[in-house]
Amino acid sequence: MWYIELNQSPSFMNPEKIHHALVHTLTKHDTSQQGKKSYNFHALGHYMARANDIMKDIEAGANIREAIIAGFSGNILTKCLKAVGEPKATEDEISRQVYFYQPLKYIAPEEKENN
Repeated sequence: MWYIELNQSPSFMNPEKIHHALVHTLTKHDTSQQGKKSYNFHALGHYMARANDIMKDIEAGANIREAIIAGFSGNILTKCLKAVGEPKATEDEISRQVYFYQPLKYIAPEEKENN
């Protein structure tokens, strides 16, 4: 398993390990969905783009847990939090809908120029 040991604090994880854990978890989730009638073969690309958005935010100083919660909901949220050694998501965190990623800390270079 690529999951981080639960006694290893996420705050000591480097961004490369976090990204690896997210990519592995999202790929495994997508693979588990492939046999289902409702499987979306475009989903993995969207998951990876969202993981990249989350990583940009974490590298800009966002809290790991808050960045993942801002990026995912439902079952994927629980799996991603577990992958980086964070405590299980609450019912409120799981049930909310995430339609787009709103960065917590990261500001795109083109947005910095406009401000």
